[in-house]
Amino acid sequence: MLQNRMKKILLALTVLCFIHACAPISATRGHLIETQDIEKIEKGSTTGDQILSIFGTPSSRTLFDENVWLYIGKKTERYAFFRDKVIEQRVLLVEFDDDNIVRDYAILTAEDMEDIRYVEKITPTAGDELTIIQQLVGNIGRFQKQR
Repeated sequence: MLQNRMKKILLALTVLCFIHACAPISATRGHLIETQDIEKIEKGSTTGDQILSIFGTPSSRTLFDENVWLYIGKKTERYAFFRDKVIEQRVLLVEFDDDNIVRDYAILTAEDMEDIRYVEKITPTAGDELTIIQQLVGNIGRFQKQR
C-alpha cells in the first residue's frame, strides 16, 4: 500500500516537473518604450535633458550623427530548449536639432526592420588546424626546467 502510494507521488512530481519545464521564460532587453512615454515627446519643444529624464540613457547614438538617439528594446519568450521568439520589438529614434530640441522622432517595429542575410563564407586564418592528438603530442619536450 505504501509502495503504491509512493509511486503515485513520484509520478505526480515527475509530471509537475515536465509541465513546469514547458512554461515560457520571458525576457525584456533594452528600453521597451511605453506608449504613454512617447506621448510626452513634442516636436520643437522637448529637450534632450527631458528625453533623458523620461527614457534614460539611449541604447545607442548613430555613428554619423550624434544628434540622433536610439532606444532599442525587445521582449522575447523561450519554451524549454527552443530558440528565443521575439514577441515585441520597438526602436524609438529621436532626432535633435543643433539646440538639442527634438526635431523629429519615429517608432520602428519588427515589421519596419530589414532582414539581414548573413554570408556563409568563413574568413581564413593563419596557422594550422591541429587535431587534439597533435596538440598533446606536440607539447612533449616543449617545457623545460628553469635554470
